Formats: sequence, C-alpha cells, structure tokens
Amino acid sequence: MPAIHEQVSKARSYGLETERQIANYVTTAWLLGQQFDTEFPAAQEMLNSSNYSHDEKSLWLEQWTEQIFATLEEEN
Repeated sequence: MPAIHEQVSKARSYGLETERQIANYVTTAWLLGQQFDTEFPAAQEMLNSSNYSHDEKSLWLEQWTEQIFATLEEEN
C-alpha cells in the first residue's frame, strides 16, 4: 500500500523508528489525514521539536489524537 509506505517514511523523517512509534504516526495520519503533520500546527511543532524524545513524541501523538476525537464526541 503506497499510502502506508509514504506515512512510514514520513514517520521516520521525524526520527520515529520503533514499531509503536511508527504505528502511532500512521494511525494519526489515517484518522486525521495524510498531511496532519503540516495541517495541524500543534503536530508540526511537536514533531519538529528537539525538546522531546521520540517516545515522548509518539505518546503525545497517541494522546493528542484521542483527545481530538473525545472532544468531537462531546460536541455531538
């Protein structure tokens, strides 16, 4: 699947390498759109930050995506 391979490559470009890190990135892209890393300023800032480890970035993506959907659910 070319779309998945593209997202894996993008995840690696941000330094995400472990299976879990890449899975979190690909899942976020699946849920929020393939360009989420540039369309959402918060994601862009976190992924480009040198203040956080790759594990912290991955965990942040997971929690951030869950929070977005929880917020959307509350609004309905």
